[in-house]
Amino acid sequence: MTTSTVSTPAGQVARVRLARSVQRQGALVILVLAVVGSTFAFDSFGTAANLTNIALQASFLAVVALA
Repeated sequence: MTTSTVSTPAGQVARVRLARSVQRQGALVILVLAVVGSTFAFDSFGTAANLTNIALQASFLAVVALA
């Protein structure tokens, strides 16, 4: 009895894994792209003061959502 194995190129396997990951984490990928794009498009978006303000506002929403 013989068994045959089908070999797939490593590049194709990597592309399939990347595609599956993007499908599962699509919203996160879009969020990261939006943040990076906004950082380059607007001078005041990537500042420490703005990021602190965003984190502070998000923390209140997190508390409300968990309560």
